[in-house]
Amino acid sequence: MRITSFFIVLLLAFNVSASSKDMNQDLSLDFLNEQYILYFYNEAVIESDENVQVPIGFDAFKALMNAQHRYGKKTRYVGLVEFSDPSTAERFLIVDTIDKRIVLSTYLPHAVNSGTLYAVDFSNERMSHKNSLGAYKATKSYVGKSGLALKLKGMVDGLNDNAFKRNITINGSRQADPKRIEENGMLGFTKGDFSLPFDKLEEAIGYLENGSIVVAYKSMYYSPSPEGFGDMFAALEEPDVANKLKLVNN
Repeated sequence: MRITSFFIVLLLAFNVSASSKDMNQDLSLDFLNEQYILYFYNEAVIESDENVQVPIGFDAFKALMNAQHRYGKKTRYVGLVEFSDPSTAERFLIVDTIDKRIVLSTYLPHAVNSGTLYAVDFSNERMSHKNSLGAYKATKSYVGKSGLALKLKGMVDGLNDNAFKRNITINGSRQADPKRIEENGMLGFTKGDFSLPFDKLEEAIGYLENGSIVVAYKSMYYSPSPEGFGDMFAALEEPDVANKLKLVNN
């Protein structure tokens, strides 16, 4: 994902090499201080030696950090599904909130009824064969008919709270094999799960199981505000919006 020139100017204006006093955060609040998140973003993403291009936009990172703060304060790792990107991009990422770095980046296909190259349509309904946006909490891993998987619990009422009933998991699938991009110009499709290449699955589950937060994010659903994460999901909790809104990718 490319970082905009506007955001580069914003980073310079904020001078995010702030003192530890400036980075103090009242952990009793529902939302993190934006300057605190900006400082974290600069260390974890902008200054990462492993990433030539910026893999996470600031709005997505803000949503991720606020979700982790609200639902998983004691967990070290958080996961992001960046549905703003096409399926040809490595849009599943895991961030280490202690060492402030991205520890995993890999491919993830979307659901068959959510779109083609981009995921543009989302649903919380069973049998929709669409992905759901929002914050999830990872539970325990298990071995099922399709192999190792990690079951997810949707945390946002009306947006993804049917995830457990839909048996939404992080799993391994041939649909996530990057060879499909070479063959078809995009990855394959799922029925709504978050599927990874088999060679990345065990590592990802090792980071996330037993309480870590995973956020499925789409930038055009995001409405900037001081709260950030809250507004991203608030509009979609209204049934008319959640059921009818479709996105047009520029």
